[in-house]
Amino acid sequence: VSKADKSTPLFPYGSIMFVFLCFFYFCTINKRNMKNKITILGNLIFDNWFLFVINTLIYIYSLYLELKYIFVDDFYRLSVYKRYGNEEEFLKFLSSERSLDFLNYLWMPIHVIGIALFTTICIFLGFNIMGIRLAFNKAFKYSLQASIVFSFNYLLLTLLKILGVVTYNYNTVDDVYFVQSLGRLFTRFNWPDWAYGILGRISIVEFLFYFVLSIIIAKSIKINFKTSLYKTGISYGIGL
Repeated sequence: VSKADKSTPLFPYGSIMFVFLCFFYFCTINKRNMKNKITILGNLIFDNWFLFVINTLIYIYSLYLELKYIFVDDFYRLSVYKRYGNEEEFLKFLSSERSLDFLNYLWMPIHVIGIALFTTICIFLGFNIMGIRLAFNKAFKYSLQASIVFSFNYLLLTLLKILGVVTYNYNTVDDVYFVQSLGRLFTRFNWPDWAYGILGRISIVEFLFYFVLSIIIAKSIKINFKTSLYKTGISYGIGL
């Protein structure tokens, strides 16, 4: 569903696209090595296929629920019908929206890889620069493990919308950021817009992901949790 212009995504899609652009750039620097680099990415996914499949399936199921129970015809009819003025034009719009559903499903595995790659590059560079050896394949594994936070969060938020716990309209239905930010906790105080603008950028889910990732790294490479928390925060924070 082509609604990306109406909300701020949970994860920085610009950063994800930047990672993919960098990857393909380095692949094309030396075309003879392009196949090897793609093979390396394939091996990373294959070696962690279970984590990759679980994350992807959760995203796909969540998207299925969204399309089946949230983005129904009546939702569009109540939201945008007046913009088109007649039934024929509205049905054309609805048809164009529905035609993108399959592409959304195809995007889910790319989204999972993108999140993992972005986080991997951040912590791989950060930890090694700060003097703690961390292999790229291990960083990828830890990133995929922690990414389950984002996957379940998408599912949880979708269920809360379906159950009516989280309210939404056409302009806010894709807002998976502010609704889970510090700003959302203080809406009843009627603070200035600039205050909510700042607090709205501080995602509770991002903090949870960062905390889980720090725990995984600390336990996996046998370092102090505070050290992991500090170095993960610097590495991941600069990337964001």
